[in-house]
Amino acid sequence: MTGKNHQGVIVNLVDRRSKYVVLQKVESRKENEVKDSIIKYLTKISCQYRQTITFDHSTALS
Repeated sequence: MTGKNHQGVIVNLVDRRSKYVVLQKVESRKENEVKDSIIKYLTKISCQYRQTITFDHSTALS
């Protein structure tokens, strides 16, 4: 999700089975910043959950 005037971004990760949602603020949509934010979060959670993640490349809300 991108903020007003394209300032700031929220990366959201959703587990479809458990409906667990994670929101992380990122300063821009730059690939490296988004990637680093996701990696930082994924290293904190159990391996059990890291195996079930899929990515939605939808542009519906971008």
